[in-house]
Amino acid sequence: MQKDTEAAWSEEEFIRIVHQYYMDDSGKIRSYGTEENEEYLLESMGLYMKWLSGHNREEEVQELRKTVQSEFAYEHASDVFLSWRVEGDQQASVNAWIDDARILSVLGPADPLFNKIADTLKKYQVQNGLIVDFYDWEQEAASERVVLSYGTREEDALRLTSMDRLYLEASTRSDPFYPEFYDVKEKKFIESDEVHMVDQLLIAIQLEKEKGDNHEFWQWLVSEWEKHQAISGRYDRNSHKGNGIESGAVYGIAAEWALLKGEEELAEKWKHKGFQLVNPKDHQFDHIHFFDLIWNAP
Repeated sequence: MQKDTEAAWSEEEFIRIVHQYYMDDSGKIRSYGTEENEEYLLESMGLYMKWLSGHNREEEVQELRKTVQSEFAYEHASDVFLSWRVEGDQQASVNAWIDDARILSVLGPADPLFNKIADTLKKYQVQNGLIVDFYDWEQEAASERVVLSYGTREEDALRLTSMDRLYLEASTRSDPFYPEFYDVKEKKFIESDEVHMVDQLLIAIQLEKEKGDNHEFWQWLVSEWEKHQAISGRYDRNSHKGNGIESGAVYGIAAEWALLKGEEELAEKWKHKGFQLVNPKDHQFDHIHFFDLIWNAP
């Protein structure tokens, strides 16, 4: 994709922003770009590691790997869990499959930490070829639902043999929005009344990879954009009316989906819109969440 140099940071500029505003001395990444914020998400670590890996910055990736292991990992006997959030210096006792999956995608099977994490996931969260969204090691209890926006991975170590079928089934339920959850106990899909576009777009991207049907949702999304020149962050499932609040991440993820579909012109428009939302003129990032920032990285 041809980039508009006036509507994107350079690689070095982006790294400087992350280090100056979001990263603390230990290498953890704040949710918001201010030192007053003491919430650190594994989500941020995994997304940044994936971005760095995609830009062949292996040395920085390895530094973050060390931070993940020292700051987010909880080890018990042979189990290695990754906490989804650190608040101050307190780890949450719950993981999130999507965060673990991003870390696994960067580490690769040759890394011993990969195998420990994968073995723990398989032991506590894989059920009949499906993977539930979290496990609480203090309560010793796993979730009973699959979060469809969390995606799947073709890892021999996990054997997620039923996930492809689940996504293909979900693809037939677009109206134009997809169900967000699958209850593994009740064996049924669950829909939320308020639809989050980040979730819908991540599901649509997974379906793109699975060769599932996402045509109805794509048509609706393009129509919504053409009608309003905007995509809201949330929509009412029944009325399809948006809340009028835009999100940098929504445009960044939508742009990625458009590229997968070969819609480069539309991807460029959405990327430009997202960048406008996360690039403050006053260079203050205290109100910009890292999730929005990273989805608009160069």
